[in-house]
Amino acid sequence: MTFRKDADEREAWRKWVRDHREELTATGVPVEIYSDEHRWLLFLQEDGTDYLKGFDISQLSESDATALYRLIQNE
Repeated sequence: MTFRKDADEREAWRKWVRDHREELTATGVPVEIYSDEHRWLLFLQEDGTDYLKGFDISQLSESDATALYRLIQNE
């Protein structure tokens, strides 16, 4: 049963990415960050910094950062 649960969780993540890919791409968040759930959660825990990519939300425009914040807040 663990295998099925893991598969279901992976599929749920893929669905979330599909549902929000357009919004995430529009804000300028690199695809490498949100394609992997673990990396995305680290990005959120590190206050919008991805050390592997060298990306930080301060690199976004104010409107893009606001859009990203709203997406995160709504989800």
